[in-house]
Amino acid sequence: MQTNLLTFSLEGVAPRLDAPGERRLAGDPQFRIWNLERAADDRVASGVWETTPGKWRSIYAGKWEFCTIVSGSLTITEDDQEPVVYRVGDSFVIRDGFQGTWEAEEITRKHYVVHLAAPA
Repeated sequence: MQTNLLTFSLEGVAPRLDAPGERRLAGDPQFRIWNLERAADDRVASGVWETTPGKWRSIYAGKWEFCTIVSGSLTITEDDQEPVVYRVGDSFVIRDGFQGTWEAEEITRKHYVVHLAAPA
């Protein structure tokens, strides 16, 4: 029987490795991403994301993301705004149109839900 409940467990899930590439601004951030589910015609993704220390540029076009920090901390700075530090237990939403930087001074992990805009 199919369930409509998703538990954020990494048991049996292999991470995908990624990095910011040309968006890297400092350090050598390396990402591990455990995609736990894709739903709603692949427009909603849920999972766990982790980074090593570093700083990179981020642009959100056609998506928004809900996050909760589960270890470490992130400093997120939207262009022309003051930096915001998120620590363990903090939750936040990055809205469509965000442009700025993310920085981790330690290994940091978050739970996420991403929603992609419908194709035009």
